[in-house]
Amino acid sequence: MSRGIPRPVPTIRRHVVPTTKVLRCSDVISRCPVVIEGQNEKDVLARGKDHVRVDHGMRIIPAPMLARLRGAIHDKKRPR
Repeated sequence: MSRGIPRPVPTIRRHVVPTTKVLRCSDVISRCPVVIEGQNEKDVLARGKDHVRVDHGMRIIPAPMLARLRGAIHDKKRPR
């Protein structure tokens, strides 16, 4: 080791994996097998609203239903 020459400081690099959000329609409307995934809550909620309009025939989605949809969105569990 020579004097006067600074040693490089090791850096820690972390690989950040984006969390996928998931909405299982059956958590809101029983017996519906649709599972919606997206990069964030906004994306999943938009797709969920489209699904409810088209597949469940709700042209206007009431506020309580929107709250249930929002509440059912969660992080997708990663396999270990």
